[in-house]
Parts: sequence; C-alpha cells; structure tokens
Amino acid sequence: MKLTRVIAAGLIVGLALPSAAAHAQVRRGGGGGNSGQGEAPPPAAAPARPVPPRDAEAQRPQVRPISLNAAVDSIRRSTPGRLLDASGPTGGDRPFYRIRWQADSGQRIDFVVDALSGAIVGRN
Repeated sequence: MKLTRVIAAGLIVGLALPSAAAHAQVRRGGGGGNSGQGEAPPPAAAPARPVPPRDAEAQRPQVRPISLNAAVDSIRRSTPGRLLDASGPTGGDRPFYRIRWQADSGQRIDFVVDALSGAIVGRN
C-alpha cells in the first residue's frame, strides 16, 4: 500500500512540474498576465545564415588561362605576321598577354590579349 502511494505521488509531481514550468514561461513572456487574449505564439527562431567562406578564392571556380600559343594564333588569324616578343599571363583577376607583333606590311603592333577568353582587347 505504501508503494502505491509513493508511485502515485511521483506521478502527480511528474505531471505537475512540466505544467508549472510552462505556466512560468507564459507569465515571463506574456508581460501582463491574463489579458483575455490567450497565449502569444513563441517567437520564431531566426533563419540560419549561411556561413561565409573563409577563403573566397577557394570557392570560385578555377578558370585556367589560354596558352601563349593560343593567344598568338588569335592574333595570327586577324593580322598575318610574326611574333617579336610576348609576356604574361599577368594581371591578377583578369590575366592578359602582351604580345609584340610584326605585320607582313612591316608595321610593329603591340597587342593585349585576354588570357581567359582569348579575345584581343587592345592594339597599339
């Protein structure tokens, strides 16, 4: 009989504690006690923000520059002649080749070729 009372007391206390904790939480968050409007919904959790990458360079897709031969071929198609000098690719985010060219007419031309696309972007 004594064991039954202990179990019953444990059940009553076990059921009463969660209810008391919920009541205390509503009173703290409600601010005015019983206002007749019911309980306010709990505040929504803030949406998770994406974590910015530590190294933005590592996240960017890697684009390889074209070869110097491909840059020279691009010039050769537009202006027949021969290669005098070349340097590059240089330029960081937007690499380029500087190519000195002698046209078949004898004119010396300095070209700037985009190393990513192969487009001729400058001519002097």
